[in-house]
Amino acid sequence: MSRKISKKYNIFPRLEIIRKRLGLNQKEFCEKIQILPPAYIKYKKGTMPSYPLVVEVIEMFNLNANWLLTGEGPMFLGEEGQESEPEAPQNSVQEVELLRRNEQLVDKLLKSMDKIEGLEKKIEQMAGKTVLDNDLIAENKRLKEELEEYHEAEPSEEEIKMAEIENKAIDMQVEEMYEEKMAQVLKEKNQRKSS
Repeated sequence: MSRKISKKYNIFPRLEIIRKRLGLNQKEFCEKIQILPPAYIKYKKGTMPSYPLVVEVIEMFNLNANWLLTGEGPMFLGEEGQESEPEAPQNSVQEVELLRRNEQLVDKLLKSMDKIEGLEKKIEQMAGKTVLDNDLIAENKRLKEELEEYHEAEPSEEEIKMAEIENKAIDMQVEEMYEEKMAQVLKEKNQRKSS
């Protein structure tokens, strides 16, 4: 599977160095490494060749895997500064595997950083929303307190019933007092008539 990679790990410039050293044109070089010319053009645009192809190129030309993948170190395996073509040691494939694994980890790290950046943006958005939410919560709390104060000032059903009972008792007392007063007035009136 191929994908775009960072400039540091774009191996196309080093493939070109190899091709020119061999004195091959692009078509001949593609035949030698067994790829189609359109694939070579994709590598030129920054697409990473498949892992098996990279290993094959390293082994085919006895390259230093670090040089092919990063441009660092000597081109060929052997001593520093020596461009001989000795037998490829067994660890060249391991080097490629380690560098490929390192690149995968870097990709994961970059994806994680993108996720973190996205989360940070969401947090910023939520923080702005939280300010609004906090204002709404404060307003809601204030309204609830006002409502509670209103309910505290307003008598409860029990208090209303007690007041109604007290009013009835008072009404009965007033009625009794009225009847007593009327009886007294009638009695006095009758006494005056009789006298």
